[in-house]
Amino acid sequence: MAHSVRPRGPRTSTAFLRVGLYYLICWSTLALLWPANVPGGRWWVAGLAAVTMAPLVSFIARGGWSHYPTAAFRLFVVRPVLYMQLLLPLVSAAGIIGIAVGAIVGAPMAGGRIAACIVLAAMLTLFLIGYIGTRRLVVRSIDATIPTLPAEFDGLRIAQISDLHIGPQTSKRFLADVDRTIAALAPDLIAVTGDMIDDHAEDVAHYAAALGALHAPLGVYLIPGNHDVYAGWPATLSGVAADRLACPISLLIALWIWAIVGIDLSVPEAPPAWLEAAPCVRSTGSR
Repeated sequence: MAHSVRPRGPRTSTAFLRVGLYYLICWSTLALLWPANVPGGRWWVAGLAAVTMAPLVSFIARGGWSHYPTAAFRLFVVRPVLYMQLLLPLVSAAGIIGIAVGAIVGAPMAGGRIAACIVLAAMLTLFLIGYIGTRRLVVRSIDATIPTLPAEFDGLRIAQISDLHIGPQTSKRFLADVDRTIAALAPDLIAVTGDMIDDHAEDVAHYAAALGALHAPLGVYLIPGNHDVYAGWPATLSGVAADRLACPISLLIALWIWAIVGIDLSVPEAPPAWLEAAPCVRSTGSR
């Protein structure tokens, strides 16, 4: 069966040209600033560009990874590529500005290198702080005062979990700490408010292995985050339903005279089959 190839339009070609020019300017700036007396010269820059750009080009060309990314692949391929995309424009822009400022005093290369190194050091410090922060579990207690809250719900305890980004690379020790902490809080209801997994529907299996035993008297409820959506929300939700991990909220669920309302913006109208397959508490008592 023959397949027709749709020609690229002028907008697509222009976009590719702009992206190509952007990377050419960025990497050329770094090559220009690289000290000539360093062994290997600018080949180090060329090698770094090739190593960090090849996976990105492959991802875009294939429309995704050709296999399920393992923990090692995410840690040593995906993350360096993503971090480089953050560093590249900032460091190269700082270098260009430094060259311009340094030219005023007759030392353009020195000015560019100093500026680029300052920005690079600052960004690496932020990355390190962010990494340390992801290894720490932060629990914040908030007392909500609602004048119209029915007496039956006075003292109701809700545990909200958000942005765990669970995948094969996630520390099992950290997830065990999350599980123990939530259990110790003894919540009446658990709300998982988005980004439960990293970026693949298959990551649900890792979530289930670590936090599948979470439970609360009034149930465990889930709304998707952007990572859950671009991982493939229907497939992700099927995994959630299959493992009976939580009730996805895409309509109003009444509990006595109180209601839990979650907004699912991933689809215009959630298919009823998704909700019917999930361990939902539709209603208890009178509405």
